[in-house]
Amino acid sequence: YQCLFLWLVQQVNETLTTTTTKSSSNTNSNNNPMGFIGVLDIYGFEVFDTNGFEQLLINYCNEKLQRHFNRHLFEVEQDLYANEGVDWTYITFNDNRPCLELLEGAPNVVGIFNTLDDSWGGMGSMEEKDVKFVAQLHKAYGRSSQSQDSSNNSNNKNGGHSYFVTPKFGMDQQFVICHYAGQVKYTAEGFVSKNMDTLSNELKDLGRTSCSTLVKSIYTSSSSSSDAEEGGSSSTTSGNTTTTTAVRSSIRGVSVGSQFRASLQTLMNDLEQTQP
Repeated sequence: YQCLFLWLVQQVNETLTTTTTKSSSNTNSNNNPMGFIGVLDIYGFEVFDTNGFEQLLINYCNEKLQRHFNRHLFEVEQDLYANEGVDWTYITFNDNRPCLELLEGAPNVVGIFNTLDDSWGGMGSMEEKDVKFVAQLHKAYGRSSQSQDSSNNSNNKNGGHSYFVTPKFGMDQQFVICHYAGQVKYTAEGFVSKNMDTLSNELKDLGRTSCSTLVKSIYTSSSSSSDAEEGGSSSTTSGNTTTTTAVRSSIRGVSVGSQFRASLQTLMNDLEQTQP
C-alpha cells in the first residue's frame, strides 16, 4: 500500500504537470512555465491525553510552518520597513527555531528524530528500545519542570535543552517538548516500531523485476522517492533553506521519520519560492 500510494501521487502530479505545460504552451509563445496560486491546507496542532508518534510528526510539521510564517510576517516584513525608513515599532515574537533544532538536530544537538533512528539497532524487544530511546533523550536534553528556562537559548545552565522537559512521573516512557503552542507530553510506546520502514529494500528490488508492468512501475515509483532521501544523516543550511538528508540502511530502507522530514522539506522549499 505504501508503494501504491507513492505511485498514485506521482501519477496525479504528472497529470497536473502535463496539463499545466499544455496550457502554458497555448498561452505563452516563449513556452515559459506558468506560475500558480496554491492554497496550503494543513492539519492543526494536536495535543491529547496520550500523544504518540503521529502527534510528534504533526506538531513538527506545524513548527516548520510556524517558522515560515514568523520569518515572512515578522523578519522579512520588518526588515523591509527598516530599509524603506518606515516609522514603526518593532514587534517581538516567539522564535521557535530552538524547538526545530531539538527535533531536527543542529550543531552540538543530535536531534530527537536522529536519536529515534539510532534506537532501531541493537538487541532487545521494541518495548525495550522505546525505553532506551526515551532514556537517551533525558540524558541528552533532560531537565526538570522546575528548571524551565523561558529564554530562547537552546541549552540552559543545567545542561539540558530549554525546549525539553523531563516529567516527574513516567519518565521511562514519556518526555515533554515545549512547542510554540504549548507543552506536549509524548508517550513513546511504539515509537521505534512505527518509525521503521517495514518494506525492505530487497522486496522493493524484487518488485522492480516483476513481469507485470503496473507492479514494476509501482515499485519503481517507490524507489525514486527513496532515492531522493538517501545519504547520511545531516542538516545543512543554505541561505534561508534547510536541506535535510535522510538516513538509509541498505537493508531496512529509510525511516518513516526521515521520509516525513524529506517530504516536508520539499514543501518548505516550494513555499520559499512563493510570495505568501
